Amino acid sequence: MWVALVVVLSPLGLGQGLEIGTCGEVSTAKPGEGQSYRGTVRNSDYGIRVTIPRELTGWGAAPTAPFHGFVIYLDQRGTSCINLDVGMVVNPDNQPIPPVEEQGGIPVRIGSRIGFRRVSHGAIGGKQFESVVVVFRWKRGDETYGLALTLITPTLAAKETEAVFERLVSSLRFQ
Repeated sequence: MWVALVVVLSPLGLGQGLEIGTCGEVSTAKPGEGQSYRGTVRNSDYGIRVTIPRELTGWGAAPTAPFHGFVIYLDQRGTSCINLDVGMVVNPDNQPIPPVEEQGGIPVRIGSRIGFRRVSHGAIGGKQFESVVVVFRWKRGDETYGLALTLITPTLAAKETEAVFERLVSSLRFQ
């Protein structure tokens, strides 16, 4: 579960394994509610920059809330989305945080940062879905931060939605 300023190791983001979930399960943000994000989004607290494709809008928490990411809905029904979660990583058991590579996946490089990409398939309500997660971790001072970009999409729309997801991933920069 991702909570406030803290990223707790979790199944959909930085935890053990990967599950199929719905867009409503990864974010409570809805189009037209909360903070909207368009174009290039920068956050100096985490030292990240990402560009939302021109035709899309990211939706986050209320404008007065701390930044922890946004969700981009890729269709009118809200069945396809991209969720960006970022925050401080903590392990609730006070154990050392395991390296992100221990969770498996295919290595992904953005600048000098190496993350991992995992893909999962499953059924929700009788429809086949795909989930793609790209996870990065980095240190700033004594703190460990994590970022997870998650695509949730019906398998039938995967070719189109994965192209948008890849554009977002390739725009990510760590400063």
